Amino acid sequence: MSAVQKSAPSIGLHVRVRDMRNISCNVVTRLDKKNEKYTDKDELEKLRIFGIPNSKTDFITQKKLKGIGDHLYPLCKNRVKEKRLGSDSSWNRIPVCGYNQKYKDIPENRVRIEEWQEYCKKRGAKLYHQLSDEQSNRIVQLQEELTNVNQKGYDDLCLLV
Repeated sequence: MSAVQKSAPSIGLHVRVRDMRNISCNVVTRLDKKNEKYTDKDELEKLRIFGIPNSKTDFITQKKLKGIGDHLYPLCKNRVKEKRLGSDSSWNRIPVCGYNQKYKDIPENRVRIEEWQEYCKKRGAKLYHQLSDEQSNRIVQLQEELTNVNQKGYDDLCLLV
């Protein structure tokens, strides 16, 4: 049997985005349970603000929306830089298709988004969750632990190959 190869697979175990995202998404799910409840009245207000007949309509193209829309505050993207996780609730979802990602830069769209944000603020709803240093550090620690577990599993598998 050959010695364990210390090189990681081509994608690199430290880039296990799925594991990192799963940790963050599980934390968001827990935090969202403490968020203000999203009601039918809130949905009607969102439809009014974005000028759409239902939540399955892209507010820019007025065509059928594919998926759930865009998270105004990304779920995980700003976790390290801003210590923030976007809510996965309807509060943080903007009815727009993925190919319209530059919608935030258009002034007329910005007005609608700001009106929605103001409404959410009045209702006490969170569009994102600010993490404490302790929470952020623990997520980093969990990611490091996952990387180590994945590396050990890979090294063990290499012994069998």
